[in-house]
Amino acid sequence: KSVGLNERVRSCILELGDELLDQQNRLKFGTMLTPHRVREVIEFLKGITEMACEFDADPNLVHASSGVIRLTESGLVAPLTHSPRHYLRNAHDFRFVRTPAWGRLVGGLAGLALGMKKNPFDLYSCQRPTKFLKYLCSMMDPEDVELLQLWIGSVLLGGNRHQKILVLSGSTGCGKSQLSVVIEALVGEENIGSLRTDNLRKRFETSSFIGKQLLVGADVSKDFLSGKQAEMLKSLTGGDSVPFEVKGGGFGSLKGNFGVFVSTNHTLRVPSTDKPESWRRRLMAIECKPRSYSEEIPNFGEKLLREEGDQIFTWAVYGAAKLLRQGGFALSSEQQERVEDIAVMRGSVRSFLQAEVRKGEGNCTSEEAEAAYREYCLETSKDPLNAREFQTRLGDEMKSLFGVSKSNNLKRNGRDKRGYRGVELES
Repeated sequence: KSVGLNERVRSCILELGDELLDQQNRLKFGTMLTPHRVREVIEFLKGITEMACEFDADPNLVHASSGVIRLTESGLVAPLTHSPRHYLRNAHDFRFVRTPAWGRLVGGLAGLALGMKKNPFDLYSCQRPTKFLKYLCSMMDPEDVELLQLWIGSVLLGGNRHQKILVLSGSTGCGKSQLSVVIEALVGEENIGSLRTDNLRKRFETSSFIGKQLLVGADVSKDFLSGKQAEMLKSLTGGDSVPFEVKGGGFGSLKGNFGVFVSTNHTLRVPSTDKPESWRRRLMAIECKPRSYSEEIPNFGEKLLREEGDQIFTWAVYGAAKLLRQGGFALSSEQQERVEDIAVMRGSVRSFLQAEVRKGEGNCTSEEAEAAYREYCLETSKDPLNAREFQTRLGDEMKSLFGVSKSNNLKRNGRDKRGYRGVELES
């Protein structure tokens, strides 16, 4: 009994099936098209038309709604029209906006935020997303704006060739949430997976990452990177093979080359048993400062996308071009310090010592330093370490900042106390 296909489609399948099966010395279909024979043709066609790794053939293509943008290692930005030759899975809902000003140098603060330099390889200069750049410059330093541009561009390219994890931190109300809205819209909701480190080794968790470009951990706790499962983040960003299981049956593996974006109100910490170097080379950290805007604008991220979405997307594509041109991320000394704060858990201890301790002729016991530290964390809304972690970090940072080592015989009320000579607490 034939299946309910229209006659034209049915005849095409019969003709194609007869030809292909004839070539393989198999039986002809004849005139009757049964469900079994349809499945047989489909499976046969899959086998002869499959193109292995075709989606990885050109890693420097970005899929915009207006067409395809090809980038080169020299920084060339070449907009192309859509074509069946381009095999791309992760589409983005914004247009690449171009103007015919060849290599125009964008000046001023917005130009610094764009990170653009006069370059003979740039075919077009992008229109500036002025409101967006003003917003960014109100909440972070210009060097962090440039770092953000390069990182978003790397996500649009797909993969994670530099194996980076971006951490966006700051107090409540600094604008992280609205910036996250913009970032997730640029990448595309269908290209984003939710990152829950506590569930990473559960049966079906990693199968939700199939086909995604970016994994997002939103408003995470201070222990997000220190849980037992967080170690798997290294596999998800380092190009390792990550196994998955699909509900209803089916196993497989995917390549761990995802971009990872984490936002938090806390100073994150990594497991004390981990080697700091393994996190140093992966982490990038941007710290948001309280914005100077006098009033909050509801749904400001969506407003920016409506007014400047295409320009912001183009700005990010130029970030990808610049990243390819310079060959990777180059962190400033301050950005490296933030990474170090996370990698060796020194952040709140070092900032406490810099703010509340000075060199002098007196001394300070470990107990006095810990009491002052906890008061400092309370006043500055920082996350304090526990007593053991604090004393370990205190010794390292005292030696690093002031060149002093722990002494075991400081006198307090006639008794010996542990502490440090040559430093004093600020009064």
